[in-house]
Amino acid sequence: MHISLTPELSDYVKRNVESGYYNNASEVIRDALRFMLANEKLIDLIKTEALQKKIEANVHAPNSLKASERTPPHKTTYYSGCHFKDRFTAQWAVFFESLGLKWKYAEESHILFGIDVTLDFQVQGHRCDFHVIGSENTSWSQELFMEVAKRTGKEIVVLVGPPQRKQYEAFLCAWYPGEEDRVLYENVVEGVPHHFGLARRATKVELCLCPDEFEYCANAINIATDISDDGERSPLDDYSDLVKAYENVRKTIFG
Repeated sequence: MHISLTPELSDYVKRNVESGYYNNASEVIRDALRFMLANEKLIDLIKTEALQKKIEANVHAPNSLKASERTPPHKTTYYSGCHFKDRFTAQWAVFFESLGLKWKYAEESHILFGIDVTLDFQVQGHRCDFHVIGSENTSWSQELFMEVAKRTGKEIVVLVGPPQRKQYEAFLCAWYPGEEDRVLYENVVEGVPHHFGLARRATKVELCLCPDEFEYCANAINIATDISDDGERSPLDDYSDLVKAYENVRKTIFG
């Protein structure tokens, strides 16, 4: 088994070995895992309480989720029969629609610590729910939707910014019960900004999440419900249909 550690964790392990209390890094990690197994309920409780405090603080802050996303009715953006919470969210509806994907808006909500968390989009043919946020909320919103994913088993794509190439980031929040999938997610996907690409060999429109730091969408994640793409060729983020979708968003005038 290969385990990737952040620089901070690597330094922590190194310091413990150098202290003489442990013979090697494996002993430090084994001891940490034993503690986690013995105190799993306590750790979950601490995490939950910390997240609850963070949510409560942000909800009452000037740039909170409630203030920035749940705007008054007279300030909503109108498009295609819906009053969207803001302009960015309406633009994402145009983006999905331009790709020929039907969407449902604000049809699913979850109560978390007494707060109504409504997911923005369910998109035809895709297994993830999508939620649009402001850039000031990126860090704690990911924690919030990670908790929603953990409680519901859903995969949630958090979209930060407008649907224009290189102007937005997409973060996948998910909780996988299987150890192998969970370790892969935590080491490769969690907290990593992505952008959209389209599967090239698919028989229908299949959105993929492509890590921003790789060219040609290497290590992309196909988020379609039923994947028809064979995966032999990486998705494209400059595919003509995506370019047209971004252009349609730019040209759309909202009510």
